[in-house]
Amino acid sequence: MHCMHCSNEAPFQFEDLRINLKNIPEVEQKKLLEVNPNEWLVNHVSWTNAEHFLSATNSDVEKRNYFHWQNAIILLLFNTGPGAKQI
Repeated sequence: MHCMHCSNEAPFQFEDLRINLKNIPEVEQKKLLEVNPNEWLVNHVSWTNAEHFLSATNSDVEKRNYFHWQNAIILLLFNTGPGAKQI
Protein backbone atom coordinates (compact mmCIF):
# COMPACT_ATOMS: atom_id res chain seq x y z
CA MET A 1 0.00 0.00 0.00
CA HIS A 2 1.35 3.43 -0.90
CA CYS A 3 0.48 6.47 1.19
CA MET A 4 1.33 10.09 0.62
CA HIS A 5 1.54 12.34 3.67
CA CYS A 6 1.02 16.07 3.05
CA SER A 7 1.40 19.26 5.01
CA ASN A 8 -0.27 22.44 3.75
CA GLU A 9 -1.18 20.43 0.63
CA ALA A 10 2.51 19.75 -0.15
CA PRO A 11 3.78 16.16 -0.11
CA PHE A 12 6.49 15.47 2.45
CA GLN A 13 6.44 11.71 3.05
CA PHE A 14 5.87 8.75 0.75
CA GLU A 15 5.10 5.55 2.62
CA ASP A 16 5.37 2.05 1.17
CA LEU A 17 3.47 0.11 3.84
CA ARG A 18 3.27 -3.66 3.77
CA ILE A 19 0.62 -5.34 5.88
CA ASN A 20 0.38 -9.09 6.36
CA LEU A 21 -3.35 -9.73 5.80
CA LYS A 22 -3.06 -13.19 7.36
CA ASN A 23 -2.31 -11.54 10.71
CA ILE A 24 -4.64 -8.54 10.35
CA PRO A 25 -7.41 -9.52 7.89
CA GLU A 26 -9.79 -6.79 9.13
CA VAL A 27 -7.61 -4.03 7.65
CA GLU A 28 -8.57 -5.22 4.16
CA GLN A 29 -12.21 -4.22 4.82
CA LYS A 30 -11.31 -0.73 6.06
CA LYS A 31 -11.68 2.28 3.83
CA LEU A 32 -8.60 4.16 4.94
CA LEU A 33 -9.54 7.53 3.49
CA GLU A 34 -10.27 9.47 6.67
CA VAL A 35 -7.48 7.92 8.74
CA ASN A 36 -4.12 6.83 7.35
CA PRO A 37 -3.16 3.15 7.56
CA ASN A 38 -0.34 3.76 10.03
CA GLU A 39 -2.67 5.59 12.43
CA TRP A 40 -5.25 2.81 12.13
CA LEU A 41 -2.60 0.17 12.88
CA VAL A 42 -1.30 2.05 15.94
CA ASN A 43 -4.85 2.25 17.33
CA HIS A 44 -5.87 -1.35 16.55
CA VAL A 45 -2.78 -3.57 16.65
CA SER A 46 -0.48 -3.99 19.64
CA TRP A 47 3.23 -4.51 19.06
CA THR A 48 5.35 -6.71 21.28
CA ASN A 49 8.68 -5.47 19.90
CA ALA A 50 10.20 -3.85 16.85
CA GLU A 51 13.56 -3.16 15.26
CA HIS A 52 14.05 -0.14 13.06
CA PHE A 53 16.85 0.68 10.65
CA LEU A 54 17.63 4.08 9.16
CA SER A 55 19.55 4.57 5.94
CA ALA A 56 19.71 6.98 3.02
CA THR A 57 19.55 6.54 -0.74
CA ASN A 58 19.05 8.58 -3.89
CA SER A 59 15.52 8.85 -5.21
CA ASP A 60 14.65 6.56 -8.09
CA VAL A 61 12.86 7.62 -11.28
CA GLU A 62 9.47 6.53 -9.91
CA LYS A 63 9.76 8.80 -6.85
CA ARG A 64 11.15 11.71 -8.88
CA ASN A 65 8.18 11.47 -11.26
CA TYR A 66 5.71 11.11 -8.38
CA PHE A 67 7.03 14.22 -6.60
CA HIS A 68 7.76 16.10 -9.84
CA TRP A 69 11.45 16.41 -8.96
CA GLN A 70 13.84 17.14 -11.80
CA ASN A 71 16.97 15.93 -9.99
CA ALA A 72 17.78 13.06 -7.68
CA ILE A 73 17.03 13.81 -4.05
CA ILE A 74 18.51 12.02 -1.04
CA LEU A 75 15.80 10.04 0.74
CA LEU A 76 15.77 8.84 4.33
CA LEU A 77 14.65 5.21 4.58
CA PHE A 78 13.01 3.92 7.74
CA ASN A 79 12.65 0.14 7.74
CA THR A 80 11.45 -2.37 10.28
CA GLY A 81 13.87 -5.23 10.83
CA PRO A 82 13.59 -8.99 11.08
CA GLY A 83 12.85 -8.75 14.80
CA ALA A 84 9.68 -6.73 14.22
CA LYS A 85 6.33 -8.40 14.60
CA GLN A 86 5.08 -9.30 11.12
CA ILE A 87 1.97 -7.26 10.50
